[in-house]
Amino acid sequence: MDWIRVFSGFAVVVWTMTQCVGPARQVAESNAHKRVDFPIGLFGPGSVSQYQKLADLGFNTIVAGVSAEVLDGAFKAGLSVVGQAGTQAGARFDPGKAGESIRLFDAHPALKTWYVVDEPAFNKIDPKYVSRAAEVYREAGATKPLAITMWFAERSNHYIDAIDILMIDRYPVPWMPASDLGQHVRLGKLAAGYDKPVWAIIQAFSWEVYPGLMPQEINLRPPSYAELRAMVFDAVAQGAEGILFFGYQVSSWNLEDHPGVWASIQIVVDELRKFIPIVTGARIWRATDAQYKVYSQRFNTRGFSAISLAFFEVSLRKSTSEVPPGVYLLAVNTTELDQEVSIRIRDLPVSAEPLTVPRLTDEKTMPIQDQWISERFDPLEVHIYGPLP
Repeated sequence: MDWIRVFSGFAVVVWTMTQCVGPARQVAESNAHKRVDFPIGLFGPGSVSQYQKLADLGFNTIVAGVSAEVLDGAFKAGLSVVGQAGTQAGARFDPGKAGESIRLFDAHPALKTWYVVDEPAFNKIDPKYVSRAAEVYREAGATKPLAITMWFAERSNHYIDAIDILMIDRYPVPWMPASDLGQHVRLGKLAAGYDKPVWAIIQAFSWEVYPGLMPQEINLRPPSYAELRAMVFDAVAQGAEGILFFGYQVSSWNLEDHPGVWASIQIVVDELRKFIPIVTGARIWRATDAQYKVYSQRFNTRGFSAISLAFFEVSLRKSTSEVPPGVYLLAVNTTELDQEVSIRIRDLPVSAEPLTVPRLTDEKTMPIQDQWISERFDPLEVHIYGPLP
């Protein structure tokens, strides 16, 4: 038998089969490791030629209008898409256009969710219009979750029954404190309940590009690195299960024209990805006390605790070499003040021997004295401790 000819023929058959299956399946297999269950995304991702670069920087999600080019390009880069169908809920909603988009694109593996409407309460859109649009999506065969964005999170209860994912956008810099976002994420999570995810949208632009919206505000600027980092991790502490940045190329704003902001976002994204096992871990309750050196600084300007605290449990399945299994504490200074605080975790062991806990955000080790961790926070500082003993 001519083994060379047999092998050559077999290779041709295999090559032909892969072409029939299509490149999408091959891309899916090669990019499967890139897909995670915590969205880290960008609005306004620019041209399809940018997608691979964004994926390489650690983003896994984009928000964009749906088209074959966008979805295929995202899929090839290993990105998921929050898809805009070209029509929004409201008096001018076009059921035909929405139905056509669903027919063409709902089954596409890159599509993560449908973006039904932007800020309906802010734009004075009656909840009945959102409910009707959601019905149209589902009646047209949409199988992907439906999402809306809320600026006024306290009004989410009027819209929440119609949708599956609630996105909260608050862009407070510099005219409100950074803690404003966390406050609204918490309000949104209270409305969404346990079963519906809340994603936080982080300001990544300066209001200068929207002069008509801020005519009386002065000294407008983009967020600093400390503000970006605090907003991201405070949003997670308050219940966010995804982080999106607005935006990469929106209006006249292009992030790459602002290298300081763009570099800051990349640093925060790298850190967030490092701690994915923690922020996707089970949120658990622990009995805690907090004692502030300056008693009058114990609350932020929104009336919440100055230091946001959240506990997460990392399972063996989700653990990594950098994040072993165990319980972790996320602590965020939501104020512009230096804070000295002692945090008591009541179920920690009381031992005659000194106990310590790693502080993962800077790879230092903190002492635990009779269940108390005494810490100093710079303004808007973020610390993660764990695994706890």
